[in-house]
Amino acid sequence: MMTSIEESINILSSFLHNECDVEVRLEESADNAYFPSIAVVEIDSSMGLEEQYHTLLHEASHVILHPDTSEEHAWLFAEKIVENLNLCSLTENFLRLKKESIQSYSNNKLQEKTHEG
Repeated sequence: MMTSIEESINILSSFLHNECDVEVRLEESADNAYFPSIAVVEIDSSMGLEEQYHTLLHEASHVILHPDTSEEHAWLFAEKIVENLNLCSLTENFLRLKKESIQSYSNNKLQEKTHEG
């Protein structure tokens, strides 16, 4: 039987709580980020369910690997989390979000470097 997106979010949230002592908060207009100093992952609940799931997978990668893990590595590790926890299969939307996020992050870093000089 295939795991649903809702079940996958619950499984992953429980895993982060039980294994990493990190709380997952699904709140409207949240920052979609991991805050290691307070052991919280925030996910914007106003996004579609699938995007919440993909974003939670990405932030879970930062929790498990290290908060400063590269964005690209975190997205790649998210795929391993799906396999290891038998979560809902990833779709083309995951690949699109991964690509857009990495590009956006790279553009932001480039802008920061340009303004430093």
